[in-house]
Amino acid sequence: MISLLIAAASLIAGGQCTLSSAQDAGAQPAATTAKPAYVKKDTWFTLNTFDGKKVDLAEYQGKPVMIIFFASYCPWCKKTAPIMENFSKVYAQAGLNVLGIDVEPSTDTAASFAQDFNITFPVLADGSVVAASYRARGIPFIFLLDKSHDIARRWAGYPPDMGEEMSEAIADTLGIKPIPAAVLKTDSQAPSDSE
Repeated sequence: MISLLIAAASLIAGGQCTLSSAQDAGAQPAATTAKPAYVKKDTWFTLNTFDGKKVDLAEYQGKPVMIIFFASYCPWCKKTAPIMENFSKVYAQAGLNVLGIDVEPSTDTAASFAQDFNITFPVLADGSVVAASYRARGIPFIFLLDKSHDIARRWAGYPPDMGEEMSEAIADTLGIKPIPAAVLKTDSQAPSDSE
């Protein structure tokens, strides 16, 4: 009570009430639980989904992200899409996020690709500039970013053993045991010329 009277007298006399005066009066400073600011690295980007929603990599702060660069006309991308969808579903509870980035400028091709392969993860459109910034050399090109959004692993093309290899890399990045190949249902068959 005396501290409050001193603080009030100080205000009347033109002084300022200091934090220590308020603490003396029994007030506690507010605890802050603010998330640290996102550090924009070379891997950072923003793009829109095929339906116009803006996606900022910073939204995934502190979370590992797998990114697949693709094009709708690419037969290898068509083989990779179901595997990425499977990873998205199987590893979601462990914290993996998957983003598909169509390098073509049309949102229609991204939408068709997502629909054709029942993709539930975000599919972004017009990503050729982002692919170039990642130094993706062809399609499909897949990047696994760790929780700090540094590149943990990368895969070019469609390697026959990609499912098992990727599963091990994802598990390592997440700090968990790999999910058995039988659960992943990965298909390592090369696409035919008719695809």
